[in-house]
Amino acid sequence: MNKRSWKVSASSRAACRQAARDPSEMRWNESPGDSLSRMFCVRYCVMEKKDIRKFPPVRIKLGGRYRVVKTVHDAYKLMVTEWPIHDGPALYRAEITCLDAFNDATPAAEVRKKFLVAASEAHLEYVV
Repeated sequence: MNKRSWKVSASSRAACRQAARDPSEMRWNESPGDSLSRMFCVRYCVMEKKDIRKFPPVRIKLGGRYRVVKTVHDAYKLMVTEWPIHDGPALYRAEITCLDAFNDATPAAEVRKKFLVAASEAHLEYVV
């Protein structure tokens, strides 16, 4: 099965950044398609940023190999793209904590704690 590669033009990226920056633009009566594209824009902008919020590294085994997670960005990207379960209270809390950390409302150490709890919930092996 081939993976699709998503290419986003520079103008689309600028529109995504604007949508993510200005939450007052949220429309409560928008169609489901508009809501999904807005969520994609916000998710794309979060995933695009390189993060400097670091914590002590965690080695976590996913898909038969170990990944090293050192930043809030790494943790969020791993949970959103490669996590073996897609729902669970600990995973949800960890993702919300990551988003709070992106807004400087939560320290990186708290993200690390929630990430390890989510890994335990998913029965993943990790080395601290």
